Amino acid sequence: MKKILCPVDFSEVSKNALRYAMKLAELWDTRIDLIHIYHLESKEAAAVPYHQVDELLEQRKQEVDRKYTVFLEDINTEHIGLLHKAYGIFTGLEIADATRDGDYRFVVMGTHGEKNNLEKYLGSVTTDLMTRSYCPVMAVPGGATFQTIKNLAYAVAGDAFDVGKGT
Repeated sequence: MKKILCPVDFSEVSKNALRYAMKLAELWDTRIDLIHIYHLESKEAAAVPYHQVDELLEQRKQEVDRKYTVFLEDINTEHIGLLHKAYGIFTGLEIADATRDGDYRFVVMGTHGEKNNLEKYLGSVTTDLMTRSYCPVMAVPGGATFQTIKNLAYAVAGDAFDVGKGT
């Protein structure tokens, strides 16, 4: 069964994207797996002795479990499947690996857009994931409401059509 992957950072923007994904899951009669990538801040990791890093990581995993519980309190979980948590430094890469290893039809993720003009609309993690994902990625801006998809743009390699070649 093809599924939807919905990366979350537990923000309102990612909750909005989850609501959007839920509408798609209803239309496609599929499930949504959530994924959260956690890591230790470098100053946090540097402040503890090496032998305590595993304990700190375990605490972070438990914190993610608690955040999932709070995040899903007001969500109908009928279409929710697995709640993944993964340790990683490069969030976009970790999510892309999940799209490679899972049976995902689509990624639906919220976008904050906090840096340059492109990232203003797509977000840095979203931009990174779009270049690495093994399935299409839909970026849902904060505050967007679900509407049936009428037009879809899909990026392909520049030489995919080789217009005019050989003529």
